Amino acid sequence: MKLSPLVSKQVGEFALIIGSSTPPQGKITSPCHSLIKCLKAPDDQEKTTFTCPFGTFAYRRMPFGLCNAPATFQRCMGIEVDKSKIGLVRHLPSPTSVREVRSFLGHAGFYRRFIKDFSKISTPLCRLLQKDVPFVFDDECEKAFNHLKELLTSAPIIVPPDWSLPFELMCDASDYALGAVLGQRKDKKPHVIYYASRTLNDAQLNYSTTEKEFLAVVFALDKFRSYLLGTKVIIYSDHATLKYLLTKKEAKPRFIRWMLLLQEFDVEIRDKRGCENVVADHLSCLVHEEDLLPIP
Repeated sequence: MKLSPLVSKQVGEFALIIGSSTPPQGKITSPCHSLIKCLKAPDDQEKTTFTCPFGTFAYRRMPFGLCNAPATFQRCMGIEVDKSKIGLVRHLPSPTSVREVRSFLGHAGFYRRFIKDFSKISTPLCRLLQKDVPFVFDDECEKAFNHLKELLTSAPIIVPPDWSLPFELMCDASDYALGAVLGQRKDKKPHVIYYASRTLNDAQLNYSTTEKEFLAVVFALDKFRSYLLGTKVIIYSDHATLKYLLTKKEAKPRFIRWMLLLQEFDVEIRDKRGCENVVADHLSCLVHEEDLLPIP
């Protein structure tokens, strides 16, 4: 039986995919390529035998349609950190002052339990904090700084969300920027899901301290909205006044608008001193345009 050139080509490619050890170059560009690389045990190949007008075939590699194929496919794909969620920390510029070094070490030290040999890695940076030591950010300091950045943006510090656990938001505001960290606590250990930061515009620079701290909460809720709707959210802020603003009967229209936004979420605001809220405090000191869209 003769086949048309087009059908012959398609059948040839199909047979090559399911029967050869190497898939055709340039034919597979989707994630399915990973699945096709999963070899089947020789004793199990006959279990996938099927018949068609062109002959009898058996899969030598994992096909779609088997009951365990999706789980096998997921294990082969693996989990990778979303670069867009950690770009803020990955692209941090090198510190130019003792204050910036201290702020960065406070951020990194918050997750030191996940960083093996943290004290050894951070030693060159810690020397810059010593009294009467000139600030010289040399190659050794740069290497330590980049190493800590890499560790802060990889597992086990960065994890995917677990929808069965409450989310935690660490928010802070400085004179010129907002910082927020979305995370969860697993086995009483804090993990990061998403870093975010934003520079204040000209109008927001004139806000009072309370308004800036409240704005940081609103920014975080709006930024992480898709994660937080319908789940328990614990908000940590170093401004205790925020807890009482929600019960205030008379407030500025801006506050009323923000309080209406908070009512969409199941939130609990907890006070956390600035010296303990080191991660969000560090992010709030960065001049960074995370999102150009206006905050509600």
